[in-house]
Amino acid sequence: MTANNTEIPAVMRRAKDLVDSGLWDEAVQLLTEANRRSEDGRLEARLIELRHRAFEALGVPTPVPDWPPQVL
Repeated sequence: MTANNTEIPAVMRRAKDLVDSGLWDEAVQLLTEANRRSEDGRLEARLIELRHRAFEALGVPTPVPDWPPQVL
């Protein structure tokens, strides 16, 4: 499948469905593959947005304790 102008809306809808299901990585992969086949600014803009939103969805990680632990 090549990502031409008629297929891009379908790819964008599928990516939205994946995001709505919490499948961020799959959505990014789908858009990345489509953009590699046929570069398109709409796909690239959506990729940037999804990558930022996916990062935010990860939340703040728990801080790592001091390493190595102090030996008393």
